[in-house]
Order: sequence, then C-alpha cells, then structure tokens
Amino acid sequence: MPGYTQGDYEWSPDAKLAVVIETATMSETELGAYCREKGLYPEQIQQWKAACLEGAGRQEEQAKAAQKQRKEDRKTIKQLKAEVRRKDKVLAETTSLLAFKKARSLVRRGSGQRRGRLTPLKERARLIALFDEAVVGGASRYQAAAVIGISERTLKRWRSERGAIVEDQRPHAGQRRQPHQLTHEEEQAILNTCHRSEYQSLPPSQIVPLLADEGVYLASESSFYRVLKKHHQQHHRGRMKPRRSVPEPTSFTATGPNQVTSVIVPPLCEVSTGIFT
Repeated sequence: MPGYTQGDYEWSPDAKLAVVIETATMSETELGAYCREKGLYPEQIQQWKAACLEGAGRQEEQAKAAQKQRKEDRKTIKQLKAEVRRKDKVLAETTSLLAFKKARSLVRRGSGQRRGRLTPLKERARLIALFDEAVVGGASRYQAAAVIGISERTLKRWRSERGAIVEDQRPHAGQRRQPHQLTHEEEQAILNTCHRSEYQSLPPSQIVPLLADEGVYLASESSFYRVLKKHHQQHHRGRMKPRRSVPEPTSFTATGPNQVTSVIVPPLCEVSTGIFT
C-alpha cells in the first residue's frame, strides 16, 4: 500500500480497491488510525467504495445488456437466414418455371381436347418428364402441374407404385352390370304394358299411377320413358307442335358511352270511331 501521498489523484485504481478491501472489516477507531497513517480521509474511502460498487453494478448491467444484444443478434441472424432461404427457393422456383414455360408449347393441349380425354402413353411420359424436371429445378409440384394444365392428382395417378408410367386402362375396362339394372324380361314387360289397348294412348306419367291403383309396380316413370326411348317408341304424337328450344334473349354489355342503344317501341294503335288512341 502506498504511504502518505499529496492528493487523491495519485492513488491508482488498484490501490484504491486494495484500500476498500483492507478497510472493509475495520471499526471506526481502526479506520481513523488507518486514515491518519495513510494520509486519507474516511470520506475518500467511502467515495472509493461507492465507486467500486457502482462499477460492479454497471459491469453487471453491461453484461446483461451484452447478453440481450447477443440474443437479439442471434434472432436477427436466424430471421435473415430464413429470409435468404425463402428468397433462394422462390428464385429457384421462378427460374425453373420460366424454363418450363418455354417448353410449354410442346405440351400445349389442342382446342379439341377436353378434360377426361385419353392421353397416350408417349404423351404421358413426356409430360411427366417435364414435370419432374421442373420439380427438381426448384418449382413446386402444384405450380408445375398448373403450367402443364393437368392436376397433380392426375400426374400421380399416371405412375405405378414402383414409379413406372402406366397406360390408360379405360379402353380395356369391361362394362359391368349394375345391380338394379332392368333385365330383358322386365323391359319386355314394360313394352307389353305400354302396348295394351287401355294404355296405348297414354304417356308413362299416367300409366304408372294407373298401374299403382291396381297394385302393380313394374318400374318408375323415368324407367318407362328410358325403355321406350331405347326401343325407339318415344316420339311426338298428335297435332300438337313438338317442344322446341327457345334461345335466351341476347344481352349486351357496355363498357363506355354510346356503345349500346335501346329503342322503345310504342304499342299498336287501336282504331275506334276513326280516332287513333
């Protein structure tokens, strides 16, 4: 410990800390003797002690602030990395879709082709090859399927469990008999009923209720019509004009002034005692 000094400024920080530690357990009498021996005032030692405590508190606050800043920095870095990955994914997907759209003319569907059409095996292979190439390039599956014009479920159905491309099986599928389908005998019974003298001039909408009054049920009204149509016995009869389809009225849409003009036609004039009304 330094001895008597001329001023407080000549005491180094290490010496001040040593004085605070050395006088921490002293009584007031011992502290007074110590201060006279070292040429100090008790107030100086109290100031040094307060400075040490303040420095320790400030150091703790700085440590907490630094820890909080590091935590925020890690969070910011994590967010930036996620944003970079997202942008890289979007960029790769956009690039893949742009390259895919350039080859869209190779797989463009014709005007006569419609949904549910039969797709040949070669065309299926070409479509799936382009689809896989776009997905490997970074494009999402649903967007690549949207560019082709075919749903993702359809492309998935074109593959077998082993990944091989399968041919459309609809042409090879056999027609199964429906469980409630009318048999040949039931159809002939309907025809014979319609040919009977009391039902020859009646439509099925009247034949079925009359049979129900007698406690007989052969088939529904729609089944009667379907059987008659199948055997070419459902035609227009009588002098009444056949039903015709009436076209819908023409509608116009105006997107600017003077594009659509309407004309009000006055009603027909009636002649009464030479005066038009």
